[in-house]
Amino acid sequence: MPIRLYKQLRRQTRRCDLGQDLVEFALVLPLILMLTIGIMDVARVVMIYTSLSNAAREGARYGIVADHPNNAHIKARVVAAAPGTGITTDDVTVKRRNDAIKVTIIHEVPLVVGFLVEMTGGRDALTITASSRMKFDE
Repeated sequence: MPIRLYKQLRRQTRRCDLGQDLVEFALVLPLILMLTIGIMDVARVVMIYTSLSNAAREGARYGIVADHPNNAHIKARVVAAAPGTGITTDDVTVKRRNDAIKVTIIHEVPLVVGFLVEMTGGRDALTITASSRMKFDE
């Protein structure tokens, strides 16, 4: 008799616990999703920064190697070297000195989780700056 009562009590306890798992999942799911999306957002920003850094280096190299390039050609080369980043020629700055050339890219990257950052008083985009400076051979 006591074994039978124990089994019946155990069945009732399991039925009551079925809703608890669903409630816990519903509470934790938004946090896990925001964390996952935030990690992917950081990875995307790092990828864009790497592309911009390489594009700035490509533009500076082109400015040194090419025969008499003007700033418009260098900017076009930088934009072509960074596909998928969304930069324009307005984001690119070219400065020349007697012995060197410096290419700077300043670009705003919108965040996927920007609405959360904006709710806490921050900005919903990051400003990324990449630059490269190369000297002319003598």
